[in-house]
Amino acid sequence: MTDVIGTATVGEARGEARRYMEMIEKVRANDGNVGERVMSPYAYILQHGKQYTNQTAPDVKGWRGRNPLKQCHVNAYNLAMSDLNLTYVEGVATGVTPVDHAWCVKVDGTVVDPTWGGGRQKCDDYFGVSFDLRTLHDVMALTTVYGAMTAWWKWEEVLKILERKGK
Repeated sequence: MTDVIGTATVGEARGEARRYMEMIEKVRANDGNVGERVMSPYAYILQHGKQYTNQTAPDVKGWRGRNPLKQCHVNAYNLAMSDLNLTYVEGVATGVTPVDHAWCVKVDGTVVDPTWGGGRQKCDDYFGVSFDLRTLHDVMALTTVYGAMTAWWKWEEVLKILERKGK
């Protein structure tokens, strides 16, 4: 694998984002709690998500390379709304360390990251779930926050929406 963003292939992906979520789920499974459990957001991402690599700087309208850091859900949502050829994705991305993150993808699966793209943060390891805008809007109306997976305090209700939508 090379240090140049956009040259890694899925086969070369480090897989650190996925391993991070698997580790969290293993700890969660052995935390001593008994009884029925609701699927966690990470378990949901692992079950329904996929690996993405090949980050590219956004070259779509509305992106000026000045989106604020630490606002990935807002940035990705706004980008997906401005270009309906892009799909909104949430999951975990690994730059220096694995973090919860949101980005967009092109039809070919290329990551378009409005927060880290353009050389702001080296990242070629993304694992997440794509959301159509209607589902995302339904979840955001319930939670009143940007993103589908961010409102952990309403996760059980969010999960019901996702299950109804077949996600």
